[in-house]
Amino acid sequence: NWGELPSDEYSYYHGYFQNFGLANKYINIIESAFDKIAKLNGFSCGFNKGGFIHVRRGDYCTLHALKLHGTLEKEYYDIAVNYFDSSISFNIFTNDRIWVVNNFNSERFILSNSESYIYPDIVDLYKMSRFQNGIIANSTFSFWAALMYSQKISKNIVCPKNWFADNDLQIKSYKIKSPEWVER
Repeated sequence: NWGELPSDEYSYYHGYFQNFGLANKYINIIESAFDKIAKLNGFSCGFNKGGFIHVRRGDYCTLHALKLHGTLEKEYYDIAVNYFDSSISFNIFTNDRIWVVNNFNSERFILSNSESYIYPDIVDLYKMSRFQNGIIANSTFSFWAALMYSQKISKNIVCPKNWFADNDLQIKSYKIKSPEWVER
């Protein structure tokens, strides 16, 4: 139970926030903060009817993270892409550009680049959240991108069936996913 968030405009929270019900309770605060940050830093944008793909590798490829989280292989992304109409193109957001370049080589995929911004991760999360269609990884970053603005735009989200490689964590993960997300 998170309790109540303080009303202070500037607060910092550290932890893993992957509980759909609790996150939904505070989503308006989070969206308002992201809208303000995007506007102040010049990356505000409208909603996009296309799609995004989040590929989380990088730190997930360490031995410790592989045991806990695992990585999603190309097969997951292929199955997820096939869920969507073939006319939808996807912007790919990742922390492993080399893997993406080697595995997504079609005109349907556009590798996103926010490195010119001071905080590219914030820009990526905001931009991902503005897409109507999404394929998410098993990460908090993906979770928030899929959840944000879902009350303002009807989203079609594909998520991995298994959120964790660790079986005990997987059993406890039943509160993470939205019931509207499609598991693949």
